Amino acid sequence: MSKATEENTKLKRAIAISAVLHILLVALLIWASFDEHMDEAAGGGGGSAIDAVMVDSGAVVQQYESKQQASARQAAEQSKQRAQEEARQKAQEQARREAQEKALQQQNWQNRPLRKKLPRKKRWQKQRRRLKPKKKPRRMPARKLTLR
Repeated sequence: MSKATEENTKLKRAIAISAVLHILLVALLIWASFDEHMDEAAGGGGGSAIDAVMVDSGAVVQQYESKQQASARQAAEQSKQRAQEEARQKAQEQARREAQEKALQQQNWQNRPLRKKLPRKKRWQKQRRRLKPKKKPRRMPARKLTLR
């Protein structure tokens, strides 16, 4: 057989199987509908039981608001704890910096160069230089500009 006829037979077989299964499904649904009691399902049995659900909208709103308040309280508490933690960390950092600066100052104080006293003559010359008026810088005479 050729390839086209093989595919054609496979397609016919699949359609036939599908049609048979559909017929069985429809028959099963019809059979199941005969088993159903219409009086009880339709509520025509005269019974006093009513199947219904009532929702108290006020209780739902109250429950929603209480959840919102609880989550707001929790968020406020978390932000407060976070702020306290940041403040504590800043205080620790500031204390650490101050300790470093104090240690650095002590180290600088111990390692400072000792100032040597100048001999009397040098001190006198240094003082004289301070008291001596400074010379004013000489100005150059202004030149006359001529146009050519």
